[in-house]
Amino acid sequence: MNEIPKPLKPAAPSQKIPPRLLGFMILALDAILVYVCIVLPFQQASDHADSVTTAFKGVLLVPALLVIGVMYSVAPAWTARMSADIEHKKWIVWTAAIIGAAAGGILYWAVKSHIEAYGYKFD
Repeated sequence: MNEIPKPLKPAAPSQKIPPRLLGFMILALDAILVYVCIVLPFQQASDHADSVTTAFKGVLLVPALLVIGVMYSVAPAWTARMSADIEHKKWIVWTAAIIGAAAGGILYWAVKSHIEAYGYKFD
């Protein structure tokens, strides 16, 4: 007997974010952190606001997010491959984490020093 083939179901759309778009989203988040944690406190200090605060964790994340965002934006395929095989490339992750933390610490020290130059104190 002749069977009528059933129509194929269309494939469900992938919910995965493309790596390049992910990179641009990370860079946008980094730009927001730069404004909120660095630029805004500088503006408040120069306007002689009553108090000026900045988020240590926000400033600490700025360099790391910048590097990750640029990597995903410029070389998305290579970055996706590197992050997929993380078990064999732990030295890259640790090196990047140490350099990112050091750069973030130096950036926080610079932001704090600049704001303290206006006469504000941090605890």
